[in-house]
Amino acid sequence: MLRVYLPRSVKITSDSPYLPNILDRYFDSSEFSVVRDSDEKSRLILLPCSNPYQLSRKLAALKGGNRLIYDSLPEADLNALRKGAKNLAIDMGGEMFFTRPEMIDGMHEGLAEVGISRSQLLIINGDANSEANYRKHCSARSIADTVSILALDSYPLFLLAHQRMEPRAFRDRAADIKERRGGDRGRKAFLNFNGRSRPHRIYTVLLLMAYGLMESGLVSLLNYGGSTAGTVLQRRDADDLLAAAAKLRADFSGWPRAEICLPHVEALLGKLPLELDLSAEESIANGRYRWQTPWEMQNLDLYHRSHLSLVTDTLLPKDKVLFVTEKVYKSFVGFHPFIYIGSGRALEHLRTLGFQTFHPFIDESYDLEPHGPTRLVRAVDALQRFASLPEAGRQEIYDALWPRVLHNALHACVDAPAWVKAKLELEIRQPLVAYCKTH
Repeated sequence: MLRVYLPRSVKITSDSPYLPNILDRYFDSSEFSVVRDSDEKSRLILLPCSNPYQLSRKLAALKGGNRLIYDSLPEADLNALRKGAKNLAIDMGGEMFFTRPEMIDGMHEGLAEVGISRSQLLIINGDANSEANYRKHCSARSIADTVSILALDSYPLFLLAHQRMEPRAFRDRAADIKERRGGDRGRKAFLNFNGRSRPHRIYTVLLLMAYGLMESGLVSLLNYGGSTAGTVLQRRDADDLLAAAAKLRADFSGWPRAEICLPHVEALLGKLPLELDLSAEESIANGRYRWQTPWEMQNLDLYHRSHLSLVTDTLLPKDKVLFVTEKVYKSFVGFHPFIYIGSGRALEHLRTLGFQTFHPFIDESYDLEPHGPTRLVRAVDALQRFASLPEAGRQEIYDALWPRVLHNALHACVDAPAWVKAKLELEIRQPLVAYCKTH
């Protein structure tokens, strides 16, 4: 049995995608146990990280890494690590970890500062992209490859497997949606949710304005935090609006199509927040845990009133980072085809998980574009081509894509617990069993 020690000072909620919950929910308790009090039999000291970006930033600075470990672990546990009696497992909760080489170097230095060797470190439940980045960097720097990374790929997979929709309820919902979509007219071309006003989301809305697409879609931009524009709601005087406009103009000056987007900056700032299903205040209050039961929380009326989702994910990565969140999964639950703005090769990744995308009915060549802002523009170009069709043409494409839309909804709502568990078996349980046998 592999005994994993989770210090009492570390708090995790029962619905979070950390290793203790994964083991408890999916696997035989005779193979693994999670203990809250340190003992001689526990092999791993577990340090969950609720925010991989925060952890990466802290570990990237030598003293920051020192503080992180000191604040999280009692002195007795640190002494056990220094003596080599235990190993330290950093649990990433299914999200990415290593995105830049300096994070890896900083982590090694931070561990060395508190007397922990690289051979004692285990990265659990990170993602495959992180593992590739780590191994590539270590090979280039001739650093001993001693860190194991167990991958779950992403936080939303755990949420998909959290609760299964009954097949009969799914069939009833699918039949109802298919029937309702058959007779209605006056549908918008697309639906585009934007919560936190990150730069790429602001630029997406600016491009929609420049293309004259705002009246063709249902668009939100709640504009709470995350950028200069995100502070405008707090102080709406003229000076603040001018400052925000100047900042956005400077930030986006080198982006493709800036010459047609930037003239709309003031008009956009004057309209914020753009609200659909939630106000900015409601979105802040609900937070990420709204996604625990995805088929119940969605406002399906907004999906019914539109043909397609333009999904703007959390990040528009500058480098080769694959980070696909629950935002794209919402289109599955809403029985929507989608165009995706976020990581490059995200569509390719979703296909490896068993989902279907929409080529040739929708031009998906943007997925292979390495440059983030250019990828964004190419995605909106694909949307423009779809939105320019008459409604009958858009409905014809939706009908042609219905088998794929139905497949994605079934794969997410009904089948996910089975295939996610198989993924957990391959990427979590089997590596842990192997680890137990060799340590």
